[in-house]
Amino acid sequence: MTSPTLGFSLGRSDQERVQRLAVRYAHGNRSAWLRQALDLFEERALFETLAGVQAHGERATAARGIDRALLQDLVASSAANPDTRHAERVSALLGDADIEAAPAGRDAVDAFLEATNRAATSP
Repeated sequence: MTSPTLGFSLGRSDQERVQRLAVRYAHGNRSAWLRQALDLFEERALFETLAGVQAHGERATAARGIDRALLQDLVASSAANPDTRHAERVSALLGDADIEAAPAGRDAVDAFLEATNRAATSP
């Protein structure tokens, strides 16, 4: 099965850069290199989003006077022994009934990002 060709313009120096990077990272296959670049940029976007969530969380916990060390201990304990009691304790500590335990995996990441976006846009 062939994939459709996506056309876009590049200047001569950018064409040389793409080819050089394709040789280095994808055995000269520009399409394979582009797929790798897409994966890397999606990963970077996720890291940037998570960094923003972390900064928001740090501001929120500081504003509520929540001991960061206690929260870090709860998170570490939850990661080591996941069960709903940890999520309930964090929820009680934060006073936020919207926190729910979620299974690990891509669905959990998507649900987390969706909830974060909702929280960021709500008044």
